[in-house]
Amino acid sequence: MFDNFVKSAKEFLDLLTNTSVGTTLTAIGLILLFVALYTLQKLFKTKPEDTSEWLKFIAAGSLVAGVVFSGAGPSFALMKLNENRIRTLSKDEAFDNLNKNKRINWAIRLIPYSPGAESDLDLPISKLKTLGPPTTAYTFVSPYAELKGYSVEDAVNMSGSKLTPGQRVSAIIFPVEESVIPASGRGLLQVIQKIDYDNSNPVKERFISQIGLSADEIDDLANQTNLDSWSWQGYGRRFNRYCKIAHKFRCGGNFEEKRSISKLERDWHPAGATKATKQEPCLGSDSYCDVDDWDQLKEQIRDSFGARIFFIKNISLDKLRTRYMIDFDNPKHQIIPDIGVNESDH
Repeated sequence: MFDNFVKSAKEFLDLLTNTSVGTTLTAIGLILLFVALYTLQKLFKTKPEDTSEWLKFIAAGSLVAGVVFSGAGPSFALMKLNENRIRTLSKDEAFDNLNKNKRINWAIRLIPYSPGAESDLDLPISKLKTLGPPTTAYTFVSPYAELKGYSVEDAVNMSGSKLTPGQRVSAIIFPVEESVIPASGRGLLQVIQKIDYDNSNPVKERFISQIGLSADEIDDLANQTNLDSWSWQGYGRRFNRYCKIAHKFRCGGNFEEKRSISKLERDWHPAGATKATKQEPCLGSDSYCDVDDWDQLKEQIRDSFGARIFFIKNISLDKLRTRYMIDFDNPKHQIIPDIGVNESDH
């Protein structure tokens, strides 16, 4: 609680110092209070019969005005804060969206990079040609509506990436016109299926053929149009099974399909979300998959939940009909902007 108070106080002081009118009012107030203290000190040292009426007036006036101006500065800063603040989606709301698999119409991809030391994975806006690394067929995106208003640094962490000191962030915000697949254990298997049966890039040893899916599971994975099929109600009873298969894929070997999918880092959770953790899942068992109901899953990841994530086909940026591309040079203090679209807009 104390840490939260300190963080809030620092943010408010930053706001105050970055608000020119608020800073000016506060500075005037402090000067007047200093004058008031100085004149009061003179009054205390002067005999009543020798006291100037003007000195009394200056002491009283500067004291009252100092209090007024000192209070006006922070009040103005708070007023500006309320005017300019972008409403952020709460963790509970985002977590409920995960449960129900709420549709996303706008997506965001955040790419941290180090100026002068770029790689195919980390590039500035000027060098980006595709949504994801050029060698992959599927990459991760997050719901724009669930990250806007957060600092860029927080949004990067929430979406499963990490910033190092000195890094900048490339951001691509775009309407979802290509189909997206929730990056859950179920969604991962569906993406693997697409890769296995893509004739343009033959896979010699298909992962799907090695795991022995049941007829019921094959039918379930074939359903890729019904949004409810990715909700917990739609696939929760199969979560344990899909999660353990996903664990095997992530940790069990050098499967060919891995080359075509953005890397499943330790932050990835088979519920279709990122999860802040310092533990490496591949160093342990798949016991985290032993979940039978939503409340149990919620208890497991609620406090460390970052954001929902989705698989999307890695396409050329030229194919995006509409796109907003931003290069954030100060991700700690800059925020994901509100670009003025509704979730129903395209």
